[in-house]
Amino acid sequence: MRLSEVIEVDRVFGHVELEVVIDGDDVLTKFRVVHDPRFIELAMEGRHYLEVPYIASRICGACSIAHYLASIKAIENALGIEVSEDTEVVRDVLNSLQVIQNHLIHLTFLALPDYLGVKDINSLLSKSRDVIKLVMKLNSLILKAIKVLGGRIVNPNIPYVGGFIREISREDLNLAIKYVNESRGVFSEVLSKLRLKDLPLLKDVANNYLVLKIRNHYLSSSDEVVASDGHVFKHNEYLNYIEEVSSSWSNSKVVLYKGKPLHVGPRARVSKYLGIVKEVVSELGGIDTNNPFSNLIAKLIEIKYLLEVIPNILSDMRISKLGGGSPHKSEVLNGEGVGVIEAPRGLLIHHYVINGGRLVHANIITPTEINARHIELSARELSINLVKNNPLNISKLRSMLSFLVRTYDPCLPCAVHVSVVNGLRR
Repeated sequence: MRLSEVIEVDRVFGHVELEVVIDGDDVLTKFRVVHDPRFIELAMEGRHYLEVPYIASRICGACSIAHYLASIKAIENALGIEVSEDTEVVRDVLNSLQVIQNHLIHLTFLALPDYLGVKDINSLLSKSRDVIKLVMKLNSLILKAIKVLGGRIVNPNIPYVGGFIREISREDLNLAIKYVNESRGVFSEVLSKLRLKDLPLLKDVANNYLVLKIRNHYLSSSDEVVASDGHVFKHNEYLNYIEEVSSSWSNSKVVLYKGKPLHVGPRARVSKYLGIVKEVVSELGGIDTNNPFSNLIAKLIEIKYLLEVIPNILSDMRISKLGGGSPHKSEVLNGEGVGVIEAPRGLLIHHYVINGGRLVHANIITPTEINARHIELSARELSINLVKNNPLNISKLRSMLSFLVRTYDPCLPCAVHVSVVNGLRR
């Protein structure tokens, strides 16, 4: 038996196809990003470093905060700019709020239809209208908290190189706390109506991952990366361990760690820091961290945990105000730096070289690039399981593989920030 299928996966951020070729016992899968190249790295080169974060945040609307903060961190690292611990904390909270908001939208509108067996939003509304209404209320509250700390709900403009352009006051922090506290009650209602149980079973055939080493609390950023094999390396050493590889069938590069496929994101973070979130894991009924489909459970765990700890983190800050005044202008105008952050979908790396105050080189590695090869391996394993000792059901194969790809929550605008053709950056 030979079968060749190209599955156009919908309900993802951007355009992607999964090609599956089954020839007897041999199965080949290709994760094909067909989203048009966007050349963001090239657009940033030649610009003054103070302009760069604004451009970087436009890589993706869904991930704009993560790209913005990673860009700021890379510039600060390159120019030797140090910021206060309070500044780091507020940035971490802003990023955590973005993680919550992204998880909510993905779980509800992209993944939930698969779990409920419906195909479109209208069917979802008719089947889970009460859940949708609660999620929209929760989403609104989180976006209000994001606006308080970031200035805008998309493409933030308060955090900046060296600190904050606009003052963050104690009143601002208290307002953010108020919105998050209100969100906790709404999310409890969501959980009472939405329990992701009996997810498809699938063994991770390459359970290698990378996460950021936490500075003090969950999702607090640092300059060290931790691997599932226990190895720890500094952010500016990433090229010694992470390799970007061109793909002949995709507009996106793929990434390997020590030559091996890997995954990043919620499942990786929960796997590494299971001890920190263990109470939430227990409340939600546990998680199989060796199942790629459990990325959905990991998102619920992160939402619940972050909603519980963010008010405490902000309440513990002893400040009357933070930032304000003119944008930071460094006396150092040359340097090379790396900024790393845990974006909603996983580890995000921005690497810059600055000369004379202008960006002369940029390299960005996104979570979807890192997950690309791992998606192919998981899709191959799932295909083998579906055809083994069973009559081949094409419809089920297509729906299950689409479900799997959506579980990773790929963000294709991020993946095609620059295109590589015949080994050359274009």
